[in-house]
Amino acid sequence: MKRYWVIFFILFLISGCQVQERTTNLFLIPEGHIGWVFAGFNQSEYEELQKEGDFLIFKFDNNGELRTSTMYPETGVARDQFYYMNKNGKKGKEIDQETMIHGMAIGNIGEVKEKIETSATQVLFFFVGTEEDYNNAKPFEFPEDLKDF
Repeated sequence: MKRYWVIFFILFLISGCQVQERTTNLFLIPEGHIGWVFAGFNQSEYEELQKEGDFLIFKFDNNGELRTSTMYPETGVARDQFYYMNKNGKKGKEIDQETMIHGMAIGNIGEVKEKIETSATQVLFFFVGTEEDYNNAKPFEFPEDLKDF
């Protein structure tokens, strides 16, 4: 009988440790961009993010901004990829995440009602540049049109 309890306990622990995977994000950042990058989600007047193969594509404009009607993508674990985008809007040189991506954060701004997914603007931002660039940069500021949201 004791053996069954041990087996049950082990199965219980294993089942609670499952990791949920999600779609991999592919971030395309304008070539040469150094500074903050921002994505605002759940904004109905903008297009949805496109999916290509196994990737959800984030194409940032020359100011490092992206707005989309897509609600913030699913949560879970994935190895996101960061690339510079050439002048033709195509994937260029890969950006080293360990040395060039800093301060990534995800959150909500605006009024949060019963369900965050339907009532608030969700945001994602991070800094692209060397650690020295990041340490010397001003803190992230939300774009003007979202400050008083």
